[in-house]
Amino acid sequence: MFPRFEVAPVPAALAVALTALLTAQLLYNPPAIETVTSGAAHWLPPVAITAPLPSADAIEARPLFNPTRGAAAAADRADSAAATIDGFTLVGVASRGRRAVAVLRGADATIHTVGPGQQLVGWTLDAVRPDSVVLVRGDERRTIAVGATATKGPDQ
Repeated sequence: MFPRFEVAPVPAALAVALTALLTAQLLYNPPAIETVTSGAAHWLPPVAITAPLPSADAIEARPLFNPTRGAAAAADRADSAAATIDGFTLVGVASRGRRAVAVLRGADATIHTVGPGQQLVGWTLDAVRPDSVVLVRGDERRTIAVGATATKGPDQ
């Protein structure tokens, strides 16, 4: 009369077990999540900072991804090259709020970030303009345009 089907025991047992688990999950009523009002909240104690945080100037003086970021390396660079700015290329200028900085690349491909009033190999950055910078050493003034390399000679 009716065709006879054989049912494999393992898949049938898995189907029954999964059906039982699904039914149990649907019938389970978890307890409500307790909400905490702002007045009853328990806050962790404040964390004590033992060392002062570095200023923005200190962070700029030692760029994180510059391999020559150490203070000793900066002192060595300042003493070397007889305080010449020749060979430095102005990569660009940037401003953050009211503070502007110049990014210069040395002849040895090191990157230097300098703000107004800061020194680079004996030269003081006097002004940062949108397309150039002015460097001063004694009575000498040099203007370097973005993308240009400082060369010997009077103010350009």
